[in-house]
Amino acid sequence: LKVFDLSNGSTGDCFDKAPAESVFATLKEEWYRHTIISDPGTMFRSLNEYINWYNTCRRHSYNENQPPQVAELQYYVKQAA
Repeated sequence: LKVFDLSNGSTGDCFDKAPAESVFATLKEEWYRHTIISDPGTMFRSLNEYINWYNTCRRHSYNENQPPQVAELQYYVKQAA
C-alpha cells in the first residue's frame, strides 16, 4: 500500500514525518514486539489499552518526564491564568 508513503509537507524535507516515525517506532518496540495477537478484537483492545497508557501514564522526556495528558493540562492551566 503506497498510501503511507504520501507526505503533506514540503518536498525533500526529511523532518516532515519525524514525529510520526518516532511514535510508530515506540509503538513497535513497546507494544507490538511484546504482544501476542490472536484475533482482530484482541489486537484492537490491546492497542487501545497501550495508547491509553501511553497518553496517561508513560513519562515522556520532552514533557519534563510527564505523561502527555498531564503536560497538556498544565499548558491549558497556564494559558487560563
